[in-house]
Amino acid sequence: MIKTIWSLWLDGYDRAPPLVRACAQYWVERNRGDGWKINLIDRGNLAAYIDDRQLAELTAGRTVSPASLSDIIRLELLARHGGLWVDSTLFCQRPIEAWDFDPSSSGFFVFRHDSDRKLASWLIYAEPGHHALERWHTRMREYVAGHNSIGAATPHLSIWRWRFGMREGQYFWLHYLFGDLLRRDPRFAAEVAAMPQRSARPMSGLQAMGLETSCTPQLQAEIASLETPLQKLDWRARFPGDSSQSVLDFYMKQFAPSAQGQAG
Repeated sequence: MIKTIWSLWLDGYDRAPPLVRACAQYWVERNRGDGWKINLIDRGNLAAYIDDRQLAELTAGRTVSPASLSDIIRLELLARHGGLWVDSTLFCQRPIEAWDFDPSSSGFFVFRHDSDRKLASWLIYAEPGHHALERWHTRMREYVAGHNSIGAATPHLSIWRWRFGMREGQYFWLHYLFGDLLRRDPRFAAEVAAMPQRSARPMSGLQAMGLETSCTPQLQAEIASLETPLQKLDWRARFPGDSSQSVLDFYMKQFAPSAQGQAG
């Protein structure tokens, strides 16, 4: 297992929203005792980890959304170093060593979606040289090199447009490349089938409730009983919230009490 965690906030974590800083804090606090190192990446230190000149050449003359730049960077980091990629709004609820599965057991891991996206890209574990990672990384580079508009502001285009060849301006382009490989590359599909099979859906339980929704007693009971290893949050949600306690506020008080005092 490569015990390196990668996370990115392009403008720097010192300028990140309070919720993003809280997520980074708890990846560190919950895992450093088990030997994990977390690298917080931004524009200022990116060149220390990947070839930024090569990245500039790949994206030159193209319109690349911030989310898509993050997509590119995560695969570049993993291809070079390996380890565990986590989105900046992915909250570590339980230490990695306490998860009910080992993300490193097959050398490659993603949470699966039963939608057109096939996976959640907010957490990826990979070891350098793993075939599945190499194929996905290669297709990513080919896609970027072959298109002028990478990503979109909102996920407004569907898988059907992708399959009919309308591939410019796709928000979920990295997910759809993964899906293409599942259909067309038997070895890639076999390697994905060999990894631990875990659904991404429970990790979005808070978002399904509504992060800024008023936290009723029923929702409080559901949150207090959560046994998921992580939760996918949203930096745009108010944290701390207003005077009425939100779902997000209650969750963070349960699982990240020190973050409340440091927010703002």
